[in-house]
Amino acid sequence: MISVRATVQGDAGKMLQALARELGPAGRAKLNEAATHPVAVQIRGHILEASQTRHSTADNIRRGPATRTGHLLKAAESVSETVTADAGEVTISSPGFRRALGPLNIRVREKQFLTIPVDALSYGETVKTLRARGISVFRRKSYLATRHDGQFRVLFLLRYEVTLKHDPGLMPKPEEMAEQAKAGLLDLVKKILGEAA
Repeated sequence: MISVRATVQGDAGKMLQALARELGPAGRAKLNEAATHPVAVQIRGHILEASQTRHSTADNIRRGPATRTGHLLKAAESVSETVTADAGEVTISSPGFRRALGPLNIRVREKQFLTIPVDALSYGETVKTLRARGISVFRRKSYLATRHDGQFRVLFLLRYEVTLKHDPGLMPKPEEMAEQAKAGLLDLVKKILGEAA
């Protein structure tokens, strides 16, 4: 899970802080929502756009292409926003998505090994789901394999830990998110001034 928190700095920050003091808690929450909501929409849209083109693992896996897992679609669906009088926050609750911020090291916790799929038959699957489909899975040294359609196939590599590479393209750039937050605040101020005129 990763979170994005918007803060306003510099002269604009001082002016908004003075305005926020005058608005009270409900008004401050409205300001935070004006900055947070467009960023959440932007992040969701960015992830959905990425989900249309990022299929290299599924497409290039042994005996592939494999059925796509929809991991990025699920990440886009997990985007949520929380707004209070003190802050606005956008959260992405998706396993492995933290690699957008830097390399992600995943270690074994409850199980004996991590299972890394290396065949189209196992991509997006677990040993349990494969066995439920009637596919026998057996262990050989540092991998899990099967005999499928008369062929010996390595399905998963067994690892104690893996590192997912940093993938900053999963998220909009910080300056793009800042521009969205700023535009949301400006829209709210214009709306308030327009209603007051």
